[in-house]
Amino acid sequence: MTTNRPLSLLILIFALVGCGFAPAIKPESRAQLAQIHVAPIAEREGQVLKIALNNQLNPKGLKIGPVYTLNLSLQTSTSQSYAISSVVTRGLGTMTATGNLQDLTGKVVWSGSISHSALFAQHELPSLTAEAKANLWKDLANLIAQDLRLVLAQALEAL
Repeated sequence: MTTNRPLSLLILIFALVGCGFAPAIKPESRAQLAQIHVAPIAEREGQVLKIALNNQLNPKGLKIGPVYTLNLSLQTSTSQSYAISSVVTRGLGTMTATGNLQDLTGKVVWSGSISHSALFAQHELPSLTAEAKANLWKDLANLIAQDLRLVLAQALEAL
């Protein structure tokens, strides 16, 4: 069976255009997002979030002078464990980023907070629980970074 990829791609493009599809972030907003400097965020989880934000805001790593500064504080918490078996229990982890985006004059362009929660495995072996928590914080940081990218793009488009 042979496939005609160019024809399939053309049909897909027309289908997306016909349904009203529009990219979530306009091309001009992508350039503005790359101009955001993420200020240092305290603690290890903050460093993980800063890396995720830099990857989301400037995925190509363009060397562009910052026009905006994103200031965030980060709160993380874990809740009571829930037993699944005699060996494994689950805990709930929550990460909340609160802050603002300022331009070079100090004018606040955006302020707010974003929060995500997820379950993680707790084991009898502390090293496995520590690894599960590290993965939890990384996953939550990536979700918050994705959300912030969309929120900040909308805020910059409104200027």
